[in-house]
Amino acid sequence: MLLNRNNNFDFLRVFAAGMVVFAHSFDLLGLSSHEPLRVLSGHFIDFGALAVNMFFVISGFLITASLFSGKGLLAFLIARVLRIYPALVVAVLFSSLVIGAWFTQYEWLDYIRHQQLSHYIFSNLFFFDKQYILLDLFSQNPMTELNGSLWTIRWECFFYGALLILGLASIDRPAIAKCLCWLFYILMIALCWSRADLTGLKPEPINFTRVAPYFAVGGLLYLHYPLIARLIKHGIIILLVLSAFVFMAKGSILFKPMFTLTLALAVLWLAYSARIKLPKSANGNDYSYGVYLFACPIQQSLVASFTWDFTYAPLVFFICSMCCVLPFALLSWHYIEKPALNLRKPALAWLNVKHRVYS
Repeated sequence: MLLNRNNNFDFLRVFAAGMVVFAHSFDLLGLSSHEPLRVLSGHFIDFGALAVNMFFVISGFLITASLFSGKGLLAFLIARVLRIYPALVVAVLFSSLVIGAWFTQYEWLDYIRHQQLSHYIFSNLFFFDKQYILLDLFSQNPMTELNGSLWTIRWECFFYGALLILGLASIDRPAIAKCLCWLFYILMIALCWSRADLTGLKPEPINFTRVAPYFAVGGLLYLHYPLIARLIKHGIIILLVLSAFVFMAKGSILFKPMFTLTLALAVLWLAYSARIKLPKSANGNDYSYGVYLFACPIQQSLVASFTWDFTYAPLVFFICSMCCVLPFALLSWHYIEKPALNLRKPALAWLNVKHRVYS
């Protein structure tokens, strides 16, 4: 059975979050063109983009599994809200009210009262506008976004909402729900790839059309998980063959579909193969979301505070960044994310009681 807890997803998520920090260690110093994977791939992708793609494959697979777990749509909604929002609220408030107040050139009261501050906070909590630059913060840095990583959160929540709607449209009819999800994923892939460059000759864009196919392929692989379970047993051979096809397809419209499928299968193989023994965190601790949320504003603070114009600066910057970010990630998990997730059952029980009282 694929959906057991004896998997490597926690490690893969933390590793991917570290890849994002590594890529940002070049981007935030204005050295994007020197990022190793970007150079090796002919500027098609860097480690940060690869990590985000991995996140969406994992999310598509596991969130689709959660929808069909049999726990009900209310449990699905509660779990998604409690996973995303508590840490997001703290990260947005911390970056804007603490880091922002420290680095702004405005007087403290003028900064707190500024309309753009409240607009930044509400935009990033409720996704009604894209705003990642806040007033004059980091205006002297090579990149000026306070937390550019937040762009993916709105699309993650979009997929949660879309699956919830599909579940509501086919409530108590799992076969129909699976058909609707399958059609939704296929249509989303077709729509995105009809508008995208599929040749791999241009950089991966930072938008919905890039991440949606990865989420969709992850979801489709769950919907066909008996087949995937068999493929995983021969994963290394299949991945070697697919990788060869990806290499040969560079420059053709087959490249992006082959690359997406290969990456998705590689992620699931690493997650579930009995031959792969990756380090596991104690008690299922998942620090990846905290690393992802807090890294960018902390890295921007380091860029603004120190001089980084020396040889091997990105590597030193990466090490310093991880040393600063990991304590925030640990605090976020143990005092925000994990306590919030522990509220799932009480919240579900309370809402069920309210439903019975008022129905």
